[in-house]
Amino acid sequence: MKHMKMVLLLCAAVGLSSCETSGPKQQSGAVIGAVTGGLIGSQFGSGGGRVAAGVLGAAVGGFIGGSIGAQLDAQDRARLKEITTASIKSGQSKSFRNAKTGVSGKTKVVRESNAGGKQCRTVQQNVTLANGQVSQDTVTGCKGPNGWSV
Repeated sequence: MKHMKMVLLLCAAVGLSSCETSGPKQQSGAVIGAVTGGLIGSQFGSGGGRVAAGVLGAAVGGFIGGSIGAQLDAQDRARLKEITTASIKSGQSKSFRNAKTGVSGKTKVVRESNAGGKQCRTVQQNVTLANGQVSQDTVTGCKGPNGWSV
């Protein structure tokens, strides 16, 4: 429990450290990336290695999320969330393109599984920024008694 608290505190510190010199899009991306990276990283290793992996995941996730967030506006983030949710629910690939920002996104289901009797889908997100930089991430959602949740 002590190690998990440390991971969470470090995740928050990494995410919040970007708030001093960045805009709101970069801040949001950094915080989301840091938390996601910390949670993913903490699944690897054991004991102190798990904490170190969580901290490293938070740092990398915060950096990547901040740089992507700096170039995604609220509409781009909303559309990415919308197509990701639609892919999880339908099992179908989805895409969008924002002519105003030059950002495009695609999602596709890369894995279907059952976890604890729940149907789950992992969706790969590909975001292409206006400068041509491509970022890739995965999101998993499962269907429970109240529908799909991420």
